[in-house]
Amino acid sequence: IEMSYRLGLIKPQVLKQLQLFKSIRNDFAHRITDAELSSQENKSRMQEILNKTPDMESALLETYSKVFKEHEIKKDNNNLIALIGVRHAFNTLFACMCMSLERVSLDTKRIAATQ
Repeated sequence: IEMSYRLGLIKPQVLKQLQLFKSIRNDFAHRITDAELSSQENKSRMQEILNKTPDMESALLETYSKVFKEHEIKKDNNNLIALIGVRHAFNTLFACMCMSLERVSLDTKRIAATQ
């Protein structure tokens, strides 16, 4: 993560988001028996990830709200985690981050191998 940032491949906000994902991952790696995605600490980390990209949260909220309305599901909330639940919010955020990193990798010019 740090090397990608230092090489200029990712922006400071992406660095922070990846560090937050790493913190969630470490929580589970080091607290095997009592780590929970729904803990206040992990929910705060996910909210901080969302706060780094407010347009992503608003776009996701708009999309989920439309889907819920089309399927006549009564949910009205302006917070992604509260709207779709902790696990689905985590999966959605992680998928968005993976797509973002994939985009960076496609835009990165490869260094030619020398012989």
